[in-house]
Amino acid sequence: MCKVGVATAVTFVAGCYHLLMGVCNLGFVSIYLSDPLTRGFTTATAFHVLTSQLRHTFGVPVDRFSGAFKIVYWYIDFFKKIAQTNVASLVMCVLCMAFIYVTKEYINPRVKAKIRMPVPIELIVLILGTIVSHFAKFSERFDMAVVGYIPTGIPAPTVPPVAARFSDVYIDAVGIALVAFAVDLAMGKLLANKHDYQVDANQELRAYGITNIVASFFNCFVSVASLSRSLIQEAVGGVTQIAGLFSCVLLMLVLLFVGPAFQQLPNNVLSAIVIVNLKG
Repeated sequence: MCKVGVATAVTFVAGCYHLLMGVCNLGFVSIYLSDPLTRGFTTATAFHVLTSQLRHTFGVPVDRFSGAFKIVYWYIDFFKKIAQTNVASLVMCVLCMAFIYVTKEYINPRVKAKIRMPVPIELIVLILGTIVSHFAKFSERFDMAVVGYIPTGIPAPTVPPVAARFSDVYIDAVGIALVAFAVDLAMGKLLANKHDYQVDANQELRAYGITNIVASFFNCFVSVASLSRSLIQEAVGGVTQIAGLFSCVLLMLVLLFVGPAFQQLPNNVLSAIVIVNLKG
């Protein structure tokens, strides 16, 4: 519980920093995030996201590393253990990737012209993967890693221990708030350039501030834009805020009711969805 208290205190303080920066119109610092910088940043982030999915794809038990050059150490350990690859996991992931890629690249362009929406192939793969894994007992027969137990319900709101932890977290929260803002702006500019719209940096700061302050009462970490999830939503046709609202409603249903139905969903299916949508 102590770790949760520290995390919620960091979230609250980082949210206050974001809100203060937004109110003071400090979003102008985004002008220093040039297009080459944001593109390099998002490309490097995509490489890190891809790396995080390889252990699920190959089913290799890679150790966790921290500090400088951690990704180098990770790949060294990964290739040392490559002989331990779970063949069933790799085959299933490759099949899912091929299914998603063919649908997105060759079927969706033809279908969208007729029904004005792409085939929700990611959702279809999730459902089919869960059903097949459940009845074929993939986790037992092939030692395939699955999502596992998903608790239902939303925790009751609790006040984050900011007063007790402020002296421990206020400095770290500054760095986290700035990095979160940089990631958000990089992701926003990437999609803004692609779809020809503008990103209001001050509005983003105020939104993140309010979000993090409220989220800290529900045991949440600091919110930040997700490269993989943003690209997946963009790939399936999400354009307006209605897409975000629909995602939130769907997530709430999963948290409250549907979560246990995905316990047998193989992790490699999720990895396949993420990897294919990193192509852009």
